[in-house]
Amino acid sequence: MSENIIIALVALFLFQISLCDVNEENRKRMEKLYGENKEITGDYDKDLSASCNNGVFVGTKNEDVISFKGIPYAKPPTGELRWKYPILAEDDNKVYEAYYFGKAPIQTEWENELGSYYPKSEDCLYLNIWVNSKDSSENKPVMVFIHGGS
Repeated sequence: MSENIIIALVALFLFQISLCDVNEENRKRMEKLYGENKEITGDYDKDLSASCNNGVFVGTKNEDVISFKGIPYAKPPTGELRWKYPILAEDDNKVYEAYYFGKAPIQTEWENELGSYYPKSEDCLYLNIWVNSKDSSENKPVMVFIHGGS
């Protein structure tokens, strides 16, 4: 093996080792943002709620924006449902938090892609919705983002 190839391999190895600390720091940073949306059994702010076929979801307000995070739109695509078309989530009339994003789809972790360190799962069919609380018009603009995954 030529000396240049050995030097290149050693440099690559040392570079990968140096990324380990950065990767662990990014992972810990993203894990702090993760939480599980739970059922709400008591009072809740109806002005921050949205009714869906699979429940009532209560978001959070920051200035003039209400966010609803982690709303399931389909049954988890695991087990018998893996590699199948999505099946709508079960009808439900319970009230749930919509404070936290659902898990991210399985993907490669990239140092320059902080979101790739967010907790991942095959159970990743969730919507995140932001609404201008001052806009009372019936037909609001909608933006859909479909991630590339890996």
